[in-house]
Amino acid sequence: MLKYIGLLCGVLMVVSACGAKSETAPQEDPTDALKRSLANYNNACADVAFPQTIAKLGEADKYKEEGNAAESRKAGDEAVELFKAEEPKYIELNNANEAQNSRLGEITTRRDSIDADMAAAAGDPKSAEAVQKWQEALPVVNQHIENAKAAYAACDPAKAQAELDAASAILDEFAGQTIVVEEDVAVAVEGKVYTVKKGDCLWNIAGAEYSNPFMWPIIYWANKSQINDPDLIFPGQNFDIIFDFAEADQIKATEFAKTRGPWSLYDNK
Repeated sequence: MLKYIGLLCGVLMVVSACGAKSETAPQEDPTDALKRSLANYNNACADVAFPQTIAKLGEADKYKEEGNAAESRKAGDEAVELFKAEEPKYIELNNANEAQNSRLGEITTRRDSIDADMAAAAGDPKSAEAVQKWQEALPVVNQHIENAKAAYAACDPAKAQAELDAASAILDEFAGQTIVVEEDVAVAVEGKVYTVKKGDCLWNIAGAEYSNPFMWPIIYWANKSQINDPDLIFPGQNFDIIFDFAEADQIKATEFAKTRGPWSLYDNK
């Protein structure tokens, strides 16, 4: 948000400075300063949020082409005022759009994790029903994800949210139902033991096991007898990975991770 406020201040400073210069100094057309600022914005969101500003800039350009400098300058000044009124809508819209883009990454990761588990279980008779169900659901999930990408590109966060909600609902049907084949025995995932490898951290373990790295506190809380510092784990440690936690615990873990920071080796905590 500071970026956008800074850009607005830049526009106003340029316009103000033009008015403060001596009569002999050339004055910059306010539309030029405004156009330079708009060029730094997301084009799709700008088209949605600044319709009056853009229209007024077009009017200023039209007058300029006709050689009517006075009307062109008047329209340019009006465009600056419209920009100031419309920018809050842009900030809100762009922030909402970027939030859905973040969700898009999370849901794509969840899809890929389930797909990998199902691929590993393919061929096991006890997993056949779950694998078949996933194969039928996957194209639908993919279509929702592609629709969400298109909505993001068009700066339509409401559409992107609807598509991602639909994809998430399908993925939720497979949560806790993934089949893992070990030694030719199919077992429903309720819990497992993870052996820490070189380069591991709770953040990437949670991303791999839960498809959500912000859930790393779940692993930390379940293994506090082994973990003195969540930022410091060691190869060879065996951590219990649980899957039967309550939704409230998931929410608590995610909020804790986002407040503390997902990975902060040197934050003195």
